[in-house]
Amino acid sequence: HHEQYNELVGLNDGVHRTLDCVDCHDPHKRSHKVTSAIASALAISDNDESAESRGAVASCESCHPGKVLRYPMGGVTCIDCHMAEATKSATNESPDGAWGRKGDVKTHIFKIDPAATTITRSNGFASVATNALSVKYSCGKCHDSSMGSYAGNGAMTLADAQMYAAGIHNDQPTAMFSYTTSGLTVNVNASASSCVSGSCSYDWNWGDGSAHGSGVSASHAYGSAGTKTVTLTVKDTVRLSSKSKSVGINVYLPNPPPTVAGTCTFDANTWTETVTDTTADADLRQVTVNWGDGTMLSSDITAPFGPFTHTFLRAGTFTITHKAIDTIGQQSSKTCTANPAYFAISGTVYRYGGTTPLASATITLKLGTTTVRTVFSNASGAFSATNLKPGTYALTVTKAGFTFAVPAATITVGPSSAGNTIVATGPTP
Repeated sequence: HHEQYNELVGLNDGVHRTLDCVDCHDPHKRSHKVTSAIASALAISDNDESAESRGAVASCESCHPGKVLRYPMGGVTCIDCHMAEATKSATNESPDGAWGRKGDVKTHIFKIDPAATTITRSNGFASVATNALSVKYSCGKCHDSSMGSYAGNGAMTLADAQMYAAGIHNDQPTAMFSYTTSGLTVNVNASASSCVSGSCSYDWNWGDGSAHGSGVSASHAYGSAGTKTVTLTVKDTVRLSSKSKSVGINVYLPNPPPTVAGTCTFDANTWTETVTDTTADADLRQVTVNWGDGTMLSSDITAPFGPFTHTFLRAGTFTITHKAIDTIGQQSSKTCTANPAYFAISGTVYRYGGTTPLASATITLKLGTTTVRTVFSNASGAFSATNLKPGTYALTVTKAGFTFAVPAATITVGPSSAGNTIVATGPTP
């Protein structure tokens, strides 16, 4: 009838383009109300009933269950808005300047686009589109105060009508998702989304022409780096409403973590460790060294990195961790071991002349002004001071009745120093 089938099909994008007329209409029953005279002459008793109640047209709810209006609208039914009188056959009640529009034949476009103010055909003629109604037709016939006999039914501006129409069913799902990336792969999760009925389906459009993903969570590997638009469409499988959300996501070519490289050199005589970094990575941002002895780690953020040196303050076995970190926080490390060991100073104390050992002499070792060890010579004149750190020690020797040079000896360790001879300067025999 008229152009209603063309509206149904649209430019191959009508929302019901897969249906035939008889999918909704019973061809043996009337869809339209007849005049009172004809109804009386033919004894039609159901003339004032709706086409749905007469069984002439399938109920909208049979395919779209659970649609609930957010706002009280009296006896308004689905077709009052979705099949508004947008088609012009012989009349047009719209006065000049009105935003509300009304024809005289119900449209078969069905879909409403609340965001549209003027919808044009692809050929440029301003008119009713073949794929969507604007609120000028679906709402304006009742809510535009300039529509003559329709005035006073909750008059509002076009902008108001668009706002209310956008959520009028109060049944749209919430579409939200989080994501992580790893190289060219994006991992998405829509667990924050919801549907009024509690039953959702999920469609993931990756934006690169590939097959869509499905499920609450999904993963997709892109073929190139760049900003990719991922669109999630959440559909309420009971109410048959849907909501979409698009996010631009940056994916990058895989960037492996740096491979730390370098050498560890330990000087056992000075307890000094040197770490030389030779990591080859264009994205290297920082190199750190943890010396393993509880002291502050060494760090460098400016190339060339290092070298790093550290002097240990006590003996032991220490694991040194050399770490390389790139600009996105990826890192790798390697370890080496340092084993600083204590040193000893030993020797023999002699009486004047240097041939007779001197027993019970007191030998005091100082490192700078600090006394670090006091030992005594034995019956053979021998002495040994152990557990010494690297350094230069001044040895002072004392014994009643004997004199020694001050200091009696100056000895540097490491390594350990043995065979040191200290001879008294007096008394002479």
